[in-house]
Amino acid sequence: MRTSISLLVTIFICSLCSVAFGQIKEIKSDEYRKAFGDAHSKSRVVSRRVTQSISGTRNDKPYSEVWTYEYQLPDRIRYVHITTYSGKERRTEQIEIGDTKYCRRDNGKWELIKGPCIGGSVSGGPSGIISERFEREKSKKDGKDQVRFGEYITYKNNYSKTADSDGPLFWNSSFWVDSSGRLVRNEISTGFVKGPIVTYQNIETIEYDPNIKIEAPIP
Repeated sequence: MRTSISLLVTIFICSLCSVAFGQIKEIKSDEYRKAFGDAHSKSRVVSRRVTQSISGTRNDKPYSEVWTYEYQLPDRIRYVHITTYSGKERRTEQIEIGDTKYCRRDNGKWELIKGPCIGGSVSGGPSGIISERFEREKSKKDGKDQVRFGEYITYKNNYSKTADSDGPLFWNSSFWVDSSGRLVRNEISTGFVKGPIVTYQNIETIEYDPNIKIEAPIP
C-alpha cells in the first residue's frame, strides 16, 4: 500500500514538473529582442558551424538555398552556397583568411579575389502589422535544457495582386538558446494566414566546434 502511494505521489510530482517545464509564457517584444541580441553576441565569440536551409517560390517556381558558414576564430571564414532553381544547381565557395579572399564556382578552380564572390542571406521583418505575440518556454533537445523564444505576427498583404482574396500574411519566428546562453537554432516561416499556407521557410542550426580548421585552398 505504501509503495503504491509513493508511486502515485512520484507520478503526480513528475507530471507537475512536465507541465511547468513546457509551459509557454507570453513576454514583451523588448524581452524577445534583448534575448536574441544577447544570444547572438555570445554565439560570435566561439568557433562554430552554421547551416541554413531556405525554401520558397520565385516566379511561381520552387527554389531552395543551402548555406554553410564555418568560423575559425579569430579571422578565418569558409562559406558554401548552393542554390537550386528550375532544375539547375549552382555552387559558390569563398574562404577568407584575414584580408585574403579565395573563391571558386561550381567546383572550378580557386581564384584569389579582392572583392566578395558570394552574397549573403537576408530576411527582413514585416510591415503593416495587424497583431503580434511574443513568448518563451523551456524545452529539451537531445536531453539538454534549452529555452525557446517565439514571435508570431500577422500583417497586411501589400505584396500580392490577389491580396483581397488571399487575406493577411503571417510571420512566425522562433530561436532556441542553450544553457550557456548561445543560439543553437533559428527558424522563420511566412505565408498566408488563411489555411495557413507556408510560402517561405528558413531554418538555421548552429554547432559549436573548437576544432574547426580552415586553410588556404591549393590552386
